[in-house]
Amino acid sequence: MGITPRPPVNAPAGGLGGPYPGPPVHEREFEITHIHGMHLRPVAKIVQIARSFSSAIEVHGNGQVADGKSIVSMMLACVPRGGRIRLRIEGHDARRCMDAMAALILDSFGEGRD
Repeated sequence: MGITPRPPVNAPAGGLGGPYPGPPVHEREFEITHIHGMHLRPVAKIVQIARSFSSAIEVHGNGQVADGKSIVSMMLACVPRGGRIRLRIEGHDARRCMDAMAALILDSFGEGRD
């Protein structure tokens, strides 16, 4: 008599009816247009928005992957003006989070481009 282990959540279920649906994932790439690039003030604004959502947020930039909810981690992913970042947001409020992030980034963090 053996016990068949249950597959972990979000793992294929094999013969049990297919994969479990996972939380939504949204990814998008942005060009940084702020005259000083991503520095402390823009990073603080990103983190403030990120913390208002339950989704997990990764920021890929400058060859690093940062936790979008950590200022210290985000400072590693800072890029200069004209550089690119990619956001990967996973969770049930991922679309709303991405919309808020996009609005902030596309508005040059509310600080202008020049």
